[in-house]
Amino acid sequence: MLEQSQTKIPNKMNKLMNYCAILLLGLGMLACQNGEKAQTGGETLEVNTDFTGSADFAVDNRMSEVGWKATELGAGGHNGKIKLRDGVLKVRDNELIGGTVTIDMSTITATDLEGEWKTKLENHLKNEDFFAIETYPTASFEIASVSPVDTINGASHLVSGNLQIKDITKSISFPANIRIVNNSVLATSQPFVIDRTEWGVTHRSGMMGTIKDKIIDDQVRITLKVRGLAPQVQ
Repeated sequence: MLEQSQTKIPNKMNKLMNYCAILLLGLGMLACQNGEKAQTGGETLEVNTDFTGSADFAVDNRMSEVGWKATELGAGGHNGKIKLRDGVLKVRDNELIGGTVTIDMSTITATDLEGEWKTKLENHLKNEDFFAIETYPTASFEIASVSPVDTINGASHLVSGNLQIKDITKSISFPANIRIVNNSVLATSQPFVIDRTEWGVTHRSGMMGTIKDKIIDDQVRITLKVRGLAPQVQ
């Protein structure tokens, strides 16, 4: 009996490790769209401050949000949204050249749940285990550069900037589709992944726990949608 149990444990471990490898590979592929891979967790980037001749497009928080998806190994996962509180996009010569958005962490929701379980998860995400919103009520993203690209299906630009979560700021870079029409600018990222531990969110992380724990993948899939309105239509 002991020998049988000892044989089963390694087999289960191998299956779990294979599952982890496949999952991480899949998430990595989401960050790469036809040749341009999202870069996250790097040193902060220098931000352009020359906005001479630009117009300020105020972020429309009714139409702007962060989408998120996290996976719990062996137990599926959850997805949801976070609203933007405010921000400004800098536009010059009909091109997005900079800007800053503020993310209201108190609005984090789980869109795949309802009722009691939805409330429990959302409250847990807001407490000290994850985003500690009483101490850090907002996160932010500041654009450092916006570069046109023609090698990525579904994307017109590569956006780079600095993402602050809690008290940690790291650079990220991701493909996005940017359109400026009818006195508004709409920027929608392609899905990309960030390693939450780079921003100090380590609860039930693989780096902190063991196989017996219900590990939440460190890689979180993110999408960012921002709509800005020209001064005359605000």
